[in-house]
Amino acid sequence: MAYQRKAEHLMQDENCFKLMFIHSRDQVQLTIELLDTEEENSDDPVEAERWTDYVDRYVNSDSTSPELREQLAQKPVFLPRNLRRIRKCQRGREQQEKEGKEGNSKKPLDSVESLDKLECKFKLNSYKMVYVIKSEDYMYRRTALLRAHQSHERVSKRLHQKFQAWVDAWTKEHVTREMAAETNKWLMGEGLEGLLPCTTTCDAEDLHFVSINKYRVKYSTIFKTP
Repeated sequence: MAYQRKAEHLMQDENCFKLMFIHSRDQVQLTIELLDTEEENSDDPVEAERWTDYVDRYVNSDSTSPELREQLAQKPVFLPRNLRRIRKCQRGREQQEKEGKEGNSKKPLDSVESLDKLECKFKLNSYKMVYVIKSEDYMYRRTALLRAHQSHERVSKRLHQKFQAWVDAWTKEHVTREMAAETNKWLMGEGLEGLLPCTTTCDAEDLHFVSINKYRVKYSTIFKTP
């Protein structure tokens, strides 16, 4: 046990595993246990200062060092498209704050419901952040559902056109006319052996403002299962 305590103290910032070999008759079993090396929060002023500095760096992105910025540019840990969306939202928020300071939008946000009660705790020794149970943040705009219904058709068509353009470009490069014809015959059940007698129909329908092909198969009544 003393050896284990020394190992936990030396590896308090790393994952520490305990391996045990259990010999029973002619068999040997190996067990692996992950030890809890986290210690309780300390009142050491040095640790408290490090913790304060860590929190300041966590909530303030402007304090990022040039070395870290260069490393993130080479190997980003986030998707570029998400970063662009976040920056776009930040610019919009900054613009709203600017207009509010200039007196152009002094009306309160009566149409917005929000709750700011999310809490988190930091472990002093490990600097891990843990969210407090039953604490949350949310913001809801009462007109959001109505605006979503109004823009649903426009957004659906735009996304479908974008996806269809990608499909057409890929098909033009990788699919020949013969392959397309064989695929259509397979969907219609034509030229295939070993199939039960059936009739396949293809009807065009509209689904979410987009025209789709819906295939229906009708089998002969004499082959129905009891």
